Amino acid sequence: MSSICNFNVYHQMKNFFRQSDAEFAYACSQKPLSIFLGIFISLLGLATSSNLWAQATNLSAGWTSQDIGTPGSAGGVSVNQNSGTWTVNGGGTNVSVVMDAFQFVSRPLDGNGSITALVNSQTSTNPGVSSGVMIRSDLTAGSAFAAVVATSSNSVCFQWRQSGGAARQTIYADGIVSTPIWVRLARLGNTVSGWFSYDGIFWVEVGAGQTVALGATAQIGLAVATTNNSDLNIGTLKNVSVTPVGWSDGDIGSPSLTGSSVFDGTKWAVVGSGQNIFATADQFHYASQSFVGDVTVSAKINGFSTNSATAKVGVMIRESLAANARYAFMLLTPNQGKPGQGANFEYRNGVGGVSAA
Repeated sequence: MSSICNFNVYHQMKNFFRQSDAEFAYACSQKPLSIFLGIFISLLGLATSSNLWAQATNLSAGWTSQDIGTPGSAGGVSVNQNSGTWTVNGGGTNVSVVMDAFQFVSRPLDGNGSITALVNSQTSTNPGVSSGVMIRSDLTAGSAFAAVVATSSNSVCFQWRQSGGAARQTIYADGIVSTPIWVRLARLGNTVSGWFSYDGIFWVEVGAGQTVALGATAQIGLAVATTNNSDLNIGTLKNVSVTPVGWSDGDIGSPSLTGSSVFDGTKWAVVGSGQNIFATADQFHYASQSFVGDVTVSAKINGFSTNSATAKVGVMIRESLAANARYAFMLLTPNQGKPGQGANFEYRNGVGGVSAA
């Protein structure tokens, strides 16, 4: 099913819902409200006209898997749709001083953006092996890059090469940091910063942002390497997302299938599952950012593909990331033209309350 639709949801103090929704209007009028706004998908809806996961072992359109440099053992990747796990096999001699050799699973990024992933584990115990996230100016062995990786020596480091052919630089996070661990890169112009987190909520910057000559379009993705050129390191990563800087994404209400989000600089592709967004609690995938005060969120839905007649795709403003939070959203469902289907406005005006449309 393919649709094009423009949606707009806005929040203004005291006027967010109907005047009869006094409880929420009162809460808004008493203090600045920190709200989460963004794009949501539920019930296996996909916010593009093509399937993000072609098969459980294949990458989606736009992603590529490639050995950088000349590793002694060829690398590769497989993706499990149900668990959202990326299994990346990387060989080579790691990100070296001026020339690199490793496995890179990447996609183009136009302009600013960030990548986040949970490094769940890696198999090689050779000193210095690594798994994490990276952005590169190109796919040559000596290109400018920045990366945040978890190593086999219970550490996280931020690495970068300021320009093509320059020497690699490294900063290590303080203390012992072992997998599973969250890692993140954020690009603003030619400044790239690296972060890690124990829970995916509270983040610690590794050193300070660095200037890297990336160009208008860079390659962003997952990097896995070993230090023994005849060996392979198998890194498993989950919750991989590419988003604008300042945005985050995650599943709300623990759906049975893990969702994901990808932003390529101009458009989103979001995969989500869950029981529904309605009644007293929700299950879905949500890409969002936090705002205080008045705000508007708009999106053009180019299309979505789904196995469910009641899937929902659209824009939402949400008071928190709790499953029973107050929210309002404008949505599109597959069965346009049927009663209760098509374009709908729905909301929950009390925490744990029953949703209305």
